[in-house]
Amino acid sequence: MTHTLKFKHCLVHASPGYTETIYDDGTIVTATPEDTDTYRANARQYGYGADTAAFSRDHEILHTFLAEALGFGSSPTLWAVAHGQTEEVAPIWEQEEEEGWTLAFQSYLNGGEYTAPLDRLKAAGLDVDALRAQACLLLWRPLPEPGS
Repeated sequence: MTHTLKFKHCLVHASPGYTETIYDDGTIVTATPEDTDTYRANARQYGYGADTAAFSRDHEILHTFLAEALGFGSSPTLWAVAHGQTEEVAPIWEQEEEEGWTLAFQSYLNGGEYTAPLDRLKAAGLDVDALRAQACLLLWRPLPEPGS
C-alpha cells in the first residue's frame, strides 16, 4: 500500500521498500533499502531492528518533515540530490549536518537517547518531544509513552 504525504514543496509517496520525493518542479529523489551489512547495521543502530525498509522510508520522510519544522522550504540534502550535488544547491557540510540530526531524530523516535545533533532542533525553538509525537502520527506509528 502506498501512502502519499503532502509537504510545502513536494509530495512523498511511501510504500514498503520504495519511497520517492517529488518536488514541485518535477524532480524526483528515490530511496530503497540497500541489501548490505552496513545498511542492516544502521537499521539496527537507529532502532529499526532488521526492518531496513522502514528505516529507509522513515529516513526520507523525516528529512523533509524536520527541514520544514526548521523553517526550510524543503530538505537541503534531498534538494541537492534531486538537483545535483553542487555547492550552489547545498554545501556538503550542510548536508552532513542535516543527515546527523535526521539520524539522531530517528534513533530518538525509536526510544534512543537524546543526543547532541538534536540540539539543532532545540536551538531553533522546537520541542523535540512534540516533534516526535507529530512524526509518529505522520509515520503511522503509536505515540510514545509519556516520559519515554
